[in-house]
Amino acid sequence: MKNFKKFLTILPGVLASIFLLCACSGKEEGKKSIKTKFEKKALIVYYSQSDKQNTATVAKWIGEQTKGKLFPVTMKKPYTGNYFSVLKEAKKHLKENTKPKILPCEEDIASYDVIFIGSPVWFGTFAPP
Repeated sequence: MKNFKKFLTILPGVLASIFLLCACSGKEEGKKSIKTKFEKKALIVYYSQSDKQNTATVAKWIGEQTKGKLFPVTMKKPYTGNYFSVLKEAKKHLKENTKPKILPCEEDIASYDVIFIGSPVWFGTFAPP
């Protein structure tokens, strides 16, 4: 279980690295760098506490690079308050091993070739939502 949690902690970085390797070519002609075209149908599913935080920013960047569809995970009852109250509530969810309810995904995930999943890392693991 401990190794699995460690794997889940590094998974976002691994996925981003794989994406970069697949999406870009190091091939050079003179001083030009040629990017390969991403030809898969991509869905980017992500949770971010705010639209301006790192996870949302990376999700949007992946969406731009892949021409993929963004799907933000939304909690039925979002965290409220300042940064510290959000962390307190999230830590409680983690301690009690409870998962906040989220709105359902309206996408037909079987129709996508690639699904990117993103989450912030809180307290050494994925955010509860």
